[in-house]
Order: sequence, then C-alpha cells, then structure tokens
Amino acid sequence: MLRLLVLLTSVVGAVIGQAVRRKCFSEEYIAALNLPTPQRRPGLPPIRIEYQNWGSHNLVSQIGATLLEEVLGFRTTVVGGTYEFEACAKGLYDLAFENWPQSESARYQEWVLKKVRRLTGLCLDVGALGYTGYNFLSIPQYLIDGHPDANLDVGTLFKTPEVNRIFRRSGSTPQSLMVDPGREFVPKWCALETSPPNCHDQLNTQAYFDFKCNVTKYSPYCFELLDITASWQKNIMQSMIVNMNLNITIPLLGSNFMPYVSSLLATRQPIFLYYWVPTAFAAIHNLQRVRFKEYTDECYSQLAAHPGELNGSAPGVNCDMPTQTLTKTMNPAFHDNVEYRDAVQMFRQFTFSATEMTKSLRSMDEDLVGQALYDNVFNASCTWLLNNKQLWIGWISISPPPPQRILQEITAAMRMSILALVLVLSAIIAILQAVIFAHRSHAAIRGSDHWLSQVTLSGSYVAFAGVCTMGYEQSWSCIITPFLLSFAFVMIFGSTTAKAWRIHSIFCQRTMNVVKITTGKLVKLVALFASYEIAECVVRAVVGQPTCVITAVPNSQTGLDDGRFCVLAYESIFSVLIYTPKVLCLLYGCYLAFQIRNCPSNFNESKFIMLSMYNSMVIAVLLLLLSNAFATRANVQYAVVAVGLAGGVTLSQLFLFGPKLYSIFSNSGAGESKMAVAGQTSGSIARQTLSADPRVEHICRKIAAEMNNPALPIASKTVLLDKIDKLIDQSGRTVAGYTTPKP
Repeated sequence: MLRLLVLLTSVVGAVIGQAVRRKCFSEEYIAALNLPTPQRRPGLPPIRIEYQNWGSHNLVSQIGATLLEEVLGFRTTVVGGTYEFEACAKGLYDLAFENWPQSESARYQEWVLKKVRRLTGLCLDVGALGYTGYNFLSIPQYLIDGHPDANLDVGTLFKTPEVNRIFRRSGSTPQSLMVDPGREFVPKWCALETSPPNCHDQLNTQAYFDFKCNVTKYSPYCFELLDITASWQKNIMQSMIVNMNLNITIPLLGSNFMPYVSSLLATRQPIFLYYWVPTAFAAIHNLQRVRFKEYTDECYSQLAAHPGELNGSAPGVNCDMPTQTLTKTMNPAFHDNVEYRDAVQMFRQFTFSATEMTKSLRSMDEDLVGQALYDNVFNASCTWLLNNKQLWIGWISISPPPPQRILQEITAAMRMSILALVLVLSAIIAILQAVIFAHRSHAAIRGSDHWLSQVTLSGSYVAFAGVCTMGYEQSWSCIITPFLLSFAFVMIFGSTTAKAWRIHSIFCQRTMNVVKITTGKLVKLVALFASYEIAECVVRAVVGQPTCVITAVPNSQTGLDDGRFCVLAYESIFSVLIYTPKVLCLLYGCYLAFQIRNCPSNFNESKFIMLSMYNSMVIAVLLLLLSNAFATRANVQYAVVAVGLAGGVTLSQLFLFGPKLYSIFSNSGAGESKMAVAGQTSGSIARQTLSADPRVEHICRKIAAEMNNPALPIASKTVLLDKIDKLIDQSGRTVAGYTTPKP
C-alpha cells in the first residue's frame, strides 16, 4: 500500500527538480580530498533519483545527489510520483535511496523477487539502508508526561475507562475536513443514533459512503484516531478496532491532515494519530509509539481475503504494524552500464544510521514548499556531509573513463551488397520457374504438381524481401520482416509438406479405396496455414507494438556499445506462437517424407524433401548461434543472417527441384507418365475396367486380395503395381487411373 499520495509526490519531485541547485562543497574542499578528477562523457544522461514527499527520503536522496554531482561528476535529476519497485524495473528511475518493501509487499514480490515482464528485468535490491521504518499509532510525548501513571504507550490499556477518557471524543473533527473517502470509520457500538434510525448495519458500507446512513450521535465512550487516507494500510486499523473491541473512530483527513494535526499539537490537544517514522513531523513533535501485540505474518494473513474493504472485516488482525528494514533499489540497466560504475559503487556502500536520521530530521520542516523546501532539505544534507566526511569518503571511487561507446549500425554499403546477392539469387529462382513451366508436361514435373511447385519457388521472392527489410533498423522493419519471413515459410515448406501429405494419404493407406485429393484441397490447407501466420503477425503488431530501440550491448573491446534492437510486449509468448508451428511443420514434413520413401518413383520426392527440410533446420540453428555471437557487431550480424537466410532458401529449392532438372535434361522419363496426377491418384485396383477375360479377372482378384493385406509392406505393394503395368502392356486395356504408354 502506498504511504503517500502519488499526486503530492509528483508535485514535490517537480518542485525539487526545478529548484535552483546549490553547491555544498567549495572547490578548495573538493581539491583537499585528493581524488582523481572525474572524466564523464559529454552528453551522458543524468542519473534519475526517485523522490517521495517525506523527510527521510528527501534527506538521503539529496545527500546521494550531492555526492554524485559534486564529488563524482555526474549530473542528476529527480523523478517523483512513481510506484516504487515497478517504476524501478521499468526504468522510470535509476536509483531510489529509501524503499519500504513490506508496505509495498505485492509490488516487491512482483518486481524484485521474480521476473514477470518481457522487456524489463528485475528491480535490483542492493541492500539495507541502515535505519528502519514503520507505520505506527502514536501519541505526543506531552501526553505521556502529563499522565505518567496511565501507561498510554500500551495499546491494550486503551479499553479501560481511565485511558479512554483522556483522548478527544468521537465527532470532534469537523465533517468538512474529511476526504478520501469523505467519511470516518465508525464501529457499530460507537454510533448511538443514526439517520435514518437503526441503520447501524450499513455503517462503513457503500450506502454509508454515499451518505444514505449517517451518525447523528456518538457514544461518549468513543474517541478519535486521526488518519490520512483509506488508501494506506487498507482495513488494518479498522480490523484492529473490530477484533479488539476498541472504542475508536477514524476520521480520514487527506491533505487536511498536516495543518489540522499541527494546530492540535501546537495547542497540546490529547490526540491519537497514525503516522510513520522516520519523518521530520514525528521527530519534531516527538511522537511516541503506542504498542500492541508483536507483529506476525499470521496476524495479517486474512487481509488479502478482504481487498479494498474498509469495514474491519479481516479476522485475526490485532497486532502492531511491522518494523521494516528499509532498502535501496537500482534499475538493472543502470547497474549494467559501465559509465555509471562509480555511481553504482557509491550507492551500494551508502548507509545512514537511525540516530543520525533523527538528529537531521529535527532540523527540517516538511511543511515548506518550493524553493524553501529544497533549501531546507539541502541545508540538512549539507550539514551532515560536512560533519561526516570520514564516513562517506570511503564510498567514493573514481575510475578511468571507459572507451568511447559506438553505435553499431548496419551500413548502406552492406544493405546494397545484400540487395545485389538477393537479385542474383532471384534470377536463379526465376530460371528454375521458367524451366519448370516450359517442361510442365514432363513426368518429373507432373508427378509433383506443377502449380504447387511454382508456389514453392515464388516463396523465395517473399523470403528475399524479408532479408532486405531486415537491414533497416526501424520500427516498421520490426513489423514487416517477421510477416514476410513467416509468409515465405508457408509458401515454401507449407506447400511442400502438403504435397508429401497427399502422396502419404494415397499410397500409405491400408485399404483398397480410391483416394481423391485435388490440388485445390492442398491450396486450401496451405491457405489455412497462411491465415494463421497473418493473424499472428497482426496480433503481434497491435498488442506487442514492436519498436526499434537503442540498447547498450557489452563489447569486449570497448566495454559497452549501443545497438538497435526490436523489442515488444509479451515477447516470449509471441516467440512461441511464431516458432512452434514452423518447427512442427518441418518435423511433420520430414516424417511424411520418410513414410513415402518407397512410393512410385514418379511421385517420390521424399529424399529431396528431407534434404530440404534438414538443410533448413541446420541453417536455422547455425544462424541462431552466429547471430548471438555477433550481437555486438550489427553489420557482421546482418551479413551472416542475410546470407544464411537467402542462401539457405535457395539451397532448399535446389534440393527440391535440382533432381527434376536433371531428369528433364538427361531425357529420363521423357514419355508421359504411366501414373498421371490429374487431381486423383489411386493406389487401388479395386475399380477395374480391364477385360471380361476370366483369366485376367482372376489375376486382378488375386492381386486385390494381396493388396488388402494390412501387413503387406509398401515395397511389396509397389511390386504388385508393377504387375498391373505389365498386365496393361500385354492386354492393351486400361485400369482406372492408368493409361497404356503411347507407341
């Protein structure tokens, strides 16, 4: 839960950020430290320090900023109004000098203890700050001094009439001062009369917050606990009151809290209030903790089951709020940037004791605003620095400047070289297409379906286009390139797998039924695959919002360089959606190619399909390894990936169609095929039109009986099919799906 209003925090951060910056140390003082002169790169971005609107946070942040600027030579700026831990992981600030992990336990679990986002790493907890902090129920010291025998710092005694009567009665705070949510918490037993009458069951519900039930008279035995907002410590104090049967109401004052409570303290009123330490307010007014039972996790275990409720409904909550070890956090990208290593070193060693904090806070005034607030915080921080040089000088180290960072970019010359390569490879593919079209009636071409072959070859052009767009390190390339490469994969390997599936469905079945699988059906299957890829790319572009960003990359020669990379939301999810179907397609294609290896030779491209797909998988793995190896050299990385992709696609096409060209130009199988694929190929001899000759019919029935044997291997079926061919040659007759050779 937040300990402060984000709006107020952002205002404070903006005010401090725009305040006139002063110097704590003179030039003579810095020279006397005998430290090397820091050499920071011109244009190095300022260090962003988180500011929140309470004294301890402002004090340690200002001390850190002074050391970073005046001693270490960095520039700094402040960031206010953030949600700690989440903002740290997302890179909204670099350093936060004070964090409350238990008050923000959900965000601490999500953004520090586990990685939950695709673009962000963990927010780094770099250790304890040195002092503790806690939210607490408190009373001013003057009340304890005025009632020395009442033991007012023991919370369990607040049930007794002797203690109860000391504090301000419920109903004392004007309703006009109450905000967030505009009503005070009132347990049923503290409301003597309501309007409308007897609406006690509606107290602290939505009807009560909508002023449909109002308390018109409070019990004289109830007193007030002044609080700030219902958004902090949600339902904790309300549940304590209900579970312990305390006669306490809680006015919520919001921005009116500080002026109203300060006026009550100034007149030494007997008030009971919520606040936290360390703060200047608690230190100046000497607020003392009212202690209840020791905090345990079990005590608060039921709070999560009642989120957002303000009616005291969480059972078991009857203990103190936890004392927290306050920590420092750092953005992971800042930590990894060698240009800030001196700042990281100082931040890791930065510590501050509770005694020093209380002493410093008493010299501060949290009611100030604008330049006066900055001056007040600055004076307190500078006083501490001047008095504690022997402590902070041990945090300082000034390293030699790292080698100058270079933005690794793909050059125009490299893009032109890849374009020239793509044009040459496109010409090779065009020649393949022209030859295959010119010999489309040849047995080697007809057996593998001419039009699907043209689709497979045309996919190369789409892949080459993706290779070219890959060379432009811009956000549009992050969207277009995956689309082109995915669509090319469908055209090349989707259609190849579809052809293999048709042959497998026809020749590897165990029945004698005629199987009819038209080219149109295969096109529909390929189109379905393409539709998935298009949908995935559209969702990736809309939801993931790919963007090309400049990111620091480690370089063994220069320490740290910059490179341009595509980043998107839910990157791991989209990676699974992109790559899984493609891997499955390649594996299934290899399986089909293996299964049809013994089918008739005019249809059997199995070994070439397997070579093509095996080639693709090997090249993909090699490109992945080489791409990572050259991650810091954008030009070389692009050259390797582009040549590998374009060359791999061309090589796959040569594996598929090279043997067909050899068959064409070596004049093998020049005649028409005995097995023509005219939208239908049959592995059956069940529907025959051969001859009415009883001897021929007897032979056909015998062959059919053997073909129906489930245990008969494909190789044996091929032998039987050869017998059919011989029977056709001898009789001059036809069998369905077969034609006699032309003389």
